[in-house]
Amino acid sequence: AIDCDGDGRIDACEITSGVGDCDDDGVLDNCEDDCNGDGVADVCQIRSGALLDCDRNGIPDVCDIGSGRASDCDGNGVPDSCQPDCDGDGTPNACEADCDADGTPDACEISAGAADCDGDGVPDICQFAGGDANRDGVLDACQTVDFVRLVTEIVPIPSGTLPSGSVCYRVWAELANANSRLIGFYGSPGKPMSISAAGGFYQSPLGADTSDGVSCGASGSERFDSWLTIAQTCDSAPSTHPLYVEGIDFTAFNAGGAVQTSNGIVFVEPDAPQAIAGASRRVLLMQLTTLQAVQATGTMNLLGANADGSDWEAFQISIPSPSLVDCNANGIHDALDIAAGTSADCDRNGVPDECGTFADCNENGTLDACDIADGTSGDANANGVPDECECLGDVDGNGDVDVMDLVEVLLAWGDPAGSPADVDGNGSVDTGDLALVLVAFGGC
Repeated sequence: AIDCDGDGRIDACEITSGVGDCDDDGVLDNCEDDCNGDGVADVCQIRSGALLDCDRNGIPDVCDIGSGRASDCDGNGVPDSCQPDCDGDGTPNACEADCDADGTPDACEISAGAADCDGDGVPDICQFAGGDANRDGVLDACQTVDFVRLVTEIVPIPSGTLPSGSVCYRVWAELANANSRLIGFYGSPGKPMSISAAGGFYQSPLGADTSDGVSCGASGSERFDSWLTIAQTCDSAPSTHPLYVEGIDFTAFNAGGAVQTSNGIVFVEPDAPQAIAGASRRVLLMQLTTLQAVQATGTMNLLGANADGSDWEAFQISIPSPSLVDCNANGIHDALDIAAGTSADCDRNGVPDECGTFADCNENGTLDACDIADGTSGDANANGVPDECECLGDVDGNGDVDVMDLVEVLLAWGDPAGSPADVDGNGSVDTGDLALVLVAFGGC
C-alpha cells in the first residue's frame, strides 16, 4: 500500500477520509508537484484557474518560464509559444517591431499588403512624417520630389509706413535643385487653398491681387501690399511670361480678408523662366502683410517639375512660422517686437534699437542713426556719422578745413569713388565736394 507522504497512513484511506486529491488520480495533493512552493499542488491550481498552463503540459506557465523551459519575451507571464505569432517565426507578435502600435507586427502588415516601397521592412505609413515632404502618400525615398518645404520670412517695415502692428511676410517654396521648377499653387475639391490672418491683410489702394499688377517703382506703403505671385515681385515682364490666375475670387482679399478656393489656381507656363529655382533654390509665392502682430496662416497644393524633367505635386502644405530672429532673447521675433511697439527701431533697419551697437558720438542719449533719421543731425556725406561729430571737409585729415583741403579737391577733380576728396560720398569728386569744403572753410 502506498504512503507517499510517509505519515504511516495509507494514501487511499486518507483520500477516502477526505484528505485532498483534487484531480482524483489516487495521489494525495501534497505529494503532487508544487513548482512554485506555495503548498498547493500545481495540478490543483491549474484546474481551479489559479495558475495558467497554456501549453497543457501539466506545469504552470510561471514555472515553465521561471525554469527556463519556456521564453517570455514581453514579460507578461505567458510563454511565447502560447502567444499569437502571425509570421510563424517563433517570436510572438507582441515582441516584433510594430511601428504604428496597432498590435500587428510590421512584417505581417507588409505581407498582408501594406506599402513598403523602399523594402526596409517598415511600413511606409510609419515613415511619412520624416520622409513625405509633398504629402502624397509615397515616401520621398521612392520617388523624385524636388519640393523640400515652404519657408516664411519677415520683411522689415520702416516705422511710420503702415499702422502700428503691421508685419510683412514673404512665403517661398524651397526646392532641392537649382533647375527644379515651381509652376503653380492651387486649391481643389477636398484639398482647398486657404490663406488668412487674424485682423486681416493690408491692401494698398495702389496695389494689386498679384505681382503682375504691382509697379516696380512702388514706394512707401505700396511696397507692402499683399499679393500672390510666381517668383516676381512686380510687373517686370508680364507680357512675355504672364502670371495666370483662374478660379480665385479676390473680393474678400481686396477687403483685407482671406483667399479661399476649392477650384482655383495661380500658375505660369511650365517653361517660364521665373518658375526655375535658380541658385537660391527658392521661388516666391506671395507677400502677405498682416495688420496685427500675428502670423499669416494657410494651406495650399503645389505643382512643379523636378530637375530631371519629371513632375511633382505637393498637397495641403501649410505656411510655416518664420525662423526666430530674436536679438533681445525675449522669445518673440524681433519684427513682431517692433510691430507691436515693444521695441523701437528708429533707424528702420529691422533690428530693435536695444540690440544694435549704441553709437552716440554727440552723447545726446540717442543712436546716431536715429538722430540722422529724424533730422536731429545732418549727414552730408552719408557715412552714418552725424556731421557734428566729424570735421566735414577736412580732406587731408589735419583737423582743420583750410586751403590745403581746397587744393586736394581741385587736384582730385573727377576722381572716382574712394578718393578722400569725395567729401559727399556721391562716387566722384565734383562741385558738391567743393561746395562742402567752402562752406566748412576755417572750421573745426
